[in-house]
Amino acid sequence: GVAWCGPSAGTRWRTFVSGVLPPMRWGRGDVAAIVLETLAGLKLKLRTSFSSELRASLLEGELDVALVLLPEDSAPPGLVFDPLLRTRPKVAVRREHPLAERGQLTLAELAGYPWMIPDYPPAHRALISRVFIDAGLPPPRGAIEVSTVVFFDAIVQQTDLITVVPSTLFSALFSVRATDLTVLETDFVFPQEQVGLASVEIVYSRPNA
Repeated sequence: GVAWCGPSAGTRWRTFVSGVLPPMRWGRGDVAAIVLETLAGLKLKLRTSFSSELRASLLEGELDVALVLLPEDSAPPGLVFDPLLRTRPKVAVRREHPLAERGQLTLAELAGYPWMIPDYPPAHRALISRVFIDAGLPPPRGAIEVSTVVFFDAIVQQTDLITVVPSTLFSALFSVRATDLTVLETDFVFPQEQVGLASVEIVYSRPNA
């Protein structure tokens, strides 16, 4: 996600946290340029962080606002969330993969190939495992463990790995990058997710009468 933290007393700096998912990364240059133009003399600190870490930083008062990924209609208690775009995970492989363009695939066919399921968000791995277990099949074991596929999609493009990617990777903004990946037709029903601005909910208390 993208987050930013207000300067403490006597300082002139802000923290700008740029997330790892595609819809969170494309605007970092634009945001940095706007900040530098409108707040002369301000220094920016750039780093990457997952949405779960940003939510914790918001609740701990380390950040004022963050651009995070959340399951739809599930803003954590204590946070105000303003959705900007929606995305849904997709199961994908390289275009030359033996399963590409095979139509609707069975779990047995999917189990015949190695998987690379990102650690974040953990709900994706849990959903895939549950579908396999409910069908009486062992869940796929990850041949490679990665934190997020966005940094490691090149591995998928050069192997027969099956992975899970955000649907935004196949949008017009990322069409060049996604040309070597294709979406598989599966029975996995991933919940819709949303990317938006999160901030701490401010509760005003009435003064004593």
